[in-house]
Amino acid sequence: MNRRNFLQLPMLLPGVSIAPSLLAAPRARRPLLIMIELKGGNDGLNTLIPIDDANYYGLRPKLAIPTREALKLRDGFALHPSLKPLREYWRGGDMAWIHGLGYKNPNFSHFRSIEIWDSGSEPDVHDMQGWISKIHPNAGKKLKGLVAGNGYGPLNDSNFGTFIMGYLDNFDKSFEAMQEVRMATTNPAMAHVLDVQNNVKYHSKQVLDVLMNGHETSAVKFPTHDFGQRMELVTRLIKNDLSAHIYKIEIGGFDTHNTQRNLHALALEKLATGLDAFAKAMQRSRLWDDVLIMTYSEFGRRVNENRGGGTDHGTAAAHMLMGGRVNGGFHGTPPSLSRLDDGNLIYTSDFRKLYGTVAKQWLGRPSPWMRSLGSFDLISS
Repeated sequence: MNRRNFLQLPMLLPGVSIAPSLLAAPRARRPLLIMIELKGGNDGLNTLIPIDDANYYGLRPKLAIPTREALKLRDGFALHPSLKPLREYWRGGDMAWIHGLGYKNPNFSHFRSIEIWDSGSEPDVHDMQGWISKIHPNAGKKLKGLVAGNGYGPLNDSNFGTFIMGYLDNFDKSFEAMQEVRMATTNPAMAHVLDVQNNVKYHSKQVLDVLMNGHETSAVKFPTHDFGQRMELVTRLIKNDLSAHIYKIEIGGFDTHNTQRNLHALALEKLATGLDAFAKAMQRSRLWDDVLIMTYSEFGRRVNENRGGGTDHGTAAAHMLMGGRVNGGFHGTPPSLSRLDDGNLIYTSDFRKLYGTVAKQWLGRPSPWMRSLGSFDLISS
């Protein structure tokens, strides 16, 4: 959805009325959670690189990032060179890495594993409710979450007010096709379906009101690639006080079975440049202390490179957090490269320990995982 699309929206949607009061409301100081899904399974070893571990170079003779190219951090770790735009946040103490996130009895299916990550459930339990929804029981249907992508994921629950924008280029047409439905029915299932459809229509109208009438813009130039444009849109919604405070943004390109060196570098470059522009926009708006960015993915990659110049579905991986109140540095224990499970890393931190920490320390919500898994010291007061 580019500038031309925005200018054309009033003509495309003549029936949409504008609610000035929605835009005039003062900004509430509330925690903003930005969840970045690295679709396909990110290779954590080539993202946060164990440059002092000889096993890394021995197991990846072609794919290992040379020490001279890696961006050194500390404690024997470095960033992939494509993440260079983000190194300043590490140096400023606004970036944290969580080592070895995963779960027991890992599943190597994209679809099943992301269900486990999205729901925060046990691997043998099929639970579709998103983990964000779990920590907001009886939240009501006011717009609280927005997805720039295809799936509700961690926000999945009909009783949690979430709007899926899809991939932006067809958002205006999708909205135009939606119709509010008023129908008397005694069938509870049908009533629920109609209620959901009307909520989607209402939420989409809120988003359009902000996009069409919000006066707050960003002086930061965002990248023109798809992820950069999604981050620019999220920036506009935040700066113009959309009621949603939890955002899920998808970025693809991480299923690197073949020719990984170039594909992974491109995906990480998109991630880094998009997040850098977003962070700078939040800093200029004095909102950086209100923002927590976290990455997640369905799994990491196998330790050994394959014959196609890539890596296959694996297990544990490091993930990143950024924000003005993040306790920068490393958290958790790095998985061993000398002790593997059938060629895969053995996870050292249950991913739900991260979820519980974010729930309690950032969102101020009770966590169903805190008692059994503990927490990281991620957020400063």
